[in-house]
Amino acid sequence: MELKSKRFPGFTDIIGILVTFFAGVISFYAQSRDPQTGIILFLALLGAIILYFIISYPISIYKEKVNQINRNTEDIKKIKEHLNIINDKLNFRRDIEEVNLKISKLEGLLNIKGKRGATDPRWIVIIIILILLYLFLRSKGLI
Repeated sequence: MELKSKRFPGFTDIIGILVTFFAGVISFYAQSRDPQTGIILFLALLGAIILYFIISYPISIYKEKVNQINRNTEDIKKIKEHLNIINDKLNFRRDIEEVNLKISKLEGLLNIKGKRGATDPRWIVIIIILILLYLFLRSKGLI
């Protein structure tokens, strides 16, 4: 999460400020030259300028909040991806523990059979291949 950054005015804000500034200067100049005829236009222009800023401020706050929501959504997506990666690693560790348990059981069985006769080492390799194939298919989601 990031600290609150300074808000820089957008293109619409800059144009609105420039238009209202020049309109204010022109109307003030016109008001000073002919005070009786320009008072209604001056007040109307002043009201429009105030209305612009009353409308512009909530819109800029709304846009900032929407941008913050979008940034938070992206952060949440990244966190979910990282959690899925961690979950996959934990599942892989559980699979390794299961394989170790199965191998220890096989070793126990081999020790019992070893007393009766020698086990062909190819069978051990075939069992290891089958276990590795099982792990591979499970990690790919096919099992």
